[in-house]
This record gives sequence, C-alpha cells and structure tokens, in this order.
Amino acid sequence: MKSRFNFPTRILFGQGVIQDLAAEVKSQGGRRPLLVTDSGLMKTELPKRLEKVLEDGGLETALFSDVSPNPTGEQVDAGTSVFSEHQADCIVALGGGSPLDAGKAVQIRINHQEPLEVYDDLLGGDAKITGELPPLIGFPPPRAPARRSRVRR
Repeated sequence: MKSRFNFPTRILFGQGVIQDLAAEVKSQGGRRPLLVTDSGLMKTELPKRLEKVLEDGGLETALFSDVSPNPTGEQVDAGTSVFSEHQADCIVALGGGSPLDAGKAVQIRINHQEPLEVYDDLLGGDAKITGELPPLIGFPPPRAPARRSRVRR
C-alpha cells in the first residue's frame, strides 16, 4: 500500500542547497521575499549568506528577525507589517521551530485577520484558512558535524 504525506510548506535540505534558494523562490513565483529568522541565528553569518544568495539571484529581500522561542501574536503582527511594507510576495523562514512557526503564522495572517488560535488545525481551524497564501519556503539551518570524543586509557 502506498502512502503520501504532504505539507503546504516546502523545506529544502541537503549539502549545497543554499545555492538553489533563489531559483526555488522564483519557481514558487516569488520576487520579493521576506526572510524570517530569530535573534540566535542573527549572531551567525547564515542570514547574511541567505540574503546575499537571494539578492545575487535578482530578488529584493526584507529581513524580519524579531522571533523568540514560542513566537507571540505581536511578533507575528510585526512580521506581517514588514511583509506588507516591503510588498513581499513570499516568505523564506530560516531556523528551527520558532522561525518556521512564525513564518507560517505570518503566511496565514496576510489574508486572515481573526486571532491566530482560531486557525489551530487541532480544533478544525485549518478549514478557516481559505484563499491564497503566499508561498513559504522553510530553511532549517545546517547542523554542525558531530564531534568525535576521544577516550583516554
């Protein structure tokens, strides 16, 4: 028996995939992405690398990095404002669960104004998500290679 498991969120992974990001955004119809990340990743070079890849690919990118663990409604609204001000047409969410969750919440908030908890799929709220949603590409950060421990005898 065959099974299929899909999410509307696209997640890219694999060595060197960062170089394909601009083409992937364009394939989803994006030209003006909003890059959503968190303050922890902002301490690394990765957000700047992604911005450069996107801009080198001819895309005008805006950055929203005010995402904390367990993003708040206020943070989602702030990200939505940056999306609107930039006239963004898609979202690239860089990070772990919090930036990915914030990116998905901004994606919903663009065209849906009720409190976010109304859209909780565990409560049947996914049926209330109607109409067009801007494309969202999730980009989890690469993991550092595991370090080998040395046992001394």
